[in-house]
Amino acid sequence: MRLPPDNSRSENSIRIVALGRRNFRVAQSADAGDNVALVYSPIASSERAGADPIAYLTDALGRVDGVSAADSLELPPDRWRPSPKTSTPADFDVESPATAAS
Repeated sequence: MRLPPDNSRSENSIRIVALGRRNFRVAQSADAGDNVALVYSPIASSERAGADPIAYLTDALGRVDGVSAADSLELPPDRWRPSPKTSTPADFDVESPATAAS
């Protein structure tokens, strides 16, 4: 088996991390950097698991308060299955007054 000489796939997978590292330098505190990592981790994990990050976060955060400890094992992105009615970004689109009048 011969491997291709380029590493485009690996570079593409870490591009967001590299951009974030550069862009979040303005945080200038360890706490701010930790907060960014806390937000970025479930997004990156859901992308790696093949789930839509917005659908995952919307559903998981909506369910996390009402689940038992045993059911919480269903919430990590690699085990997550959408609940029967998961909100999508289109559910939150509000019709602007200009388009409603026409």
